[in-house]
Amino acid sequence: MAPKNGSINEDFDPEPYTQRLRKAVKGFGTDEDEIINVIGETTPYERQRIRQYYHNSLGRYLLTDLGDDLSGDFKHLVLALFKYSNEYYGDELHRAIYYTWGTDEDALNDIVITRSNEEIALTKRYFDYYKKYTLASELNSKKVFKGYSNNSI
Repeated sequence: MAPKNGSINEDFDPEPYTQRLRKAVKGFGTDEDEIINVIGETTPYERQRIRQYYHNSLGRYLLTDLGDDLSGDFKHLVLALFKYSNEYYGDELHRAIYYTWGTDEDALNDIVITRSNEEIALTKRYFDYYKKYTLASELNSKKVFKGYSNNSI
C-alpha cells in the first residue's frame, strides 16, 4: 500500500503487484479493473519498481505488455503512469512535433514552459538517446518556436 504522507517506502515489495499485472494482461481479454487497482494502490516511485521487477523477473517489458492489450485514451493514460517523467515528456514532445496535422505547438508550449531547466535537460537527454535524431535538430528543422532561441533546448 502506498505511504499516506508521500514518502518513499523502501520496504515496498513489487512482486505481488507484478504478478497481478501479469495475470491482468495474460491470455484472452484484459482485466482493466485490476490494472486500475494496481495504479491506485501505488506511488509513481513504486510503479517504477514494479516496471523494473516485471522485466527482471519475467523477462518481459511491462509497457509492451500493457500497450499490446490496451487501446485509446486508457492505454495512453496507463502507459504514462508507468513511465519516468522525462520518458513521458520526451515521448510527448515527439508526438507534438510529428502531430498528424503538423506541429502541435500548444503541447510543445505546455511541456517546455512548465518544466524546470533540469527537467528539460533530462527530457532532452532521453529524447536524444532514444530517438533517431536530437530534439534541437527536430525543433530547428520544423521551424518550431520561430523568433525564439532554441539554445534553451
